[in-house]
Amino acid sequence: MTNEDLKMLGRITTTDEAGRHFTEVYPDEWLERMEKEGYIEIYRPVHEPTGIEYGQEEWQVEVTQKGIKIGETLSWGE
Repeated sequence: MTNEDLKMLGRITTTDEAGRHFTEVYPDEWLERMEKEGYIEIYRPVHEPTGIEYGQEEWQVEVTQKGIKIGETLSWGE
């Protein structure tokens, strides 16, 4: 994990202060890597009657306990 990864991890929210969704702000590769490594969790809701996943605008993101622990241990890349 790089310092830039840590800084991004410390800033990520579902929507930023400007109202932009995290899928618009963070690169897909980075989101995939952070989720695969267990640092973030992306909630992708599914429409139960049809089983179809809602669009990205409905997704939510959360930093996991693992992500918080490494971020705090390494001072969020500062």
